[in-house]
This record gives sequence, structure tokens and C-alpha cells, in this order.
Amino acid sequence: MSRPKEPAGGVESRQKHQMENSGCGARTLLAGCLGKQDLLTTAIEGDVVPGAKAVTHMDEGKEFLHPDSVGADRKHTFKVICLNADTGKILWEQTAFEGTPYDDRHRKSSYASSTPATDGKLVYAFFGTEGLLPTT
Repeated sequence: MSRPKEPAGGVESRQKHQMENSGCGARTLLAGCLGKQDLLTTAIEGDVVPGAKAVTHMDEGKEFLHPDSVGADRKHTFKVICLNADTGKILWEQTAFEGTPYDDRHRKSSYASSTPATDGKLVYAFFGTEGLLPTT
């Protein structure tokens, strides 16, 4: 299988704008449906919440915790941020969830890894166990 061709403009065209983001997540260009906008989902990890922990997983009757599971013991803020694709200016930002997640995530992933989608009216962002959250 061959590697996909680099878009016109190379890596620089994909990194046109940089912004400070204390979380980690996914960024996607939605051209046409909502105009030329970049949508960014982010999961910002906060402090440990005493007593908070992930749901218990069972495997063949025994409690199971994956060795790379992290996150459910901390407060998180999940956000959707909309940027102007040409200028990088923030058009709007909405907090979709704030609190402790129901379940852990893999340490090399993010609660905000999924690509947001739109029907032209609403933006839908999926944040793992916290669910599918529509924003305007």
C-alpha cells in the first residue's frame, strides 16, 4: 500500500495556524457546510479528584484494569472550538462537559480524539464515554 500524496502546499499548509491549547484532541476542516471553518475538540485534564475512579471492568469474573488506563480520577473539561480557517481566529468556543469521566482512556490517546461532524446546523462532537454532544 502506498502512502497518500502530500496535499498541495505540503506540511506548512496543514499547520497554517497555531494556537495555545492546554488539552489534546482532534482538529478537522469543515469546508462548505459551515463555511470555511476549522473545528477543534480538546480534552483539558485537571487536578485529581479524591475518590474518583473509572467504572470496574470484569474479565472472566475477575476485575481487570488495563495497565495503560488513565484519566478517570481527574477533572476534565471537554471543549469544541471553531476557528476561521483563513485567519486562525477563534469564532466560538463551547464547553461540552466538565467533570470526571465515567471511564479511563488509553494513556496515548485522548477523550477528544474523534473527528467532529456537522449537518450544516449543529456540530456533533463525540467524547468517548461522555457521549455524543451537539453544539450550535
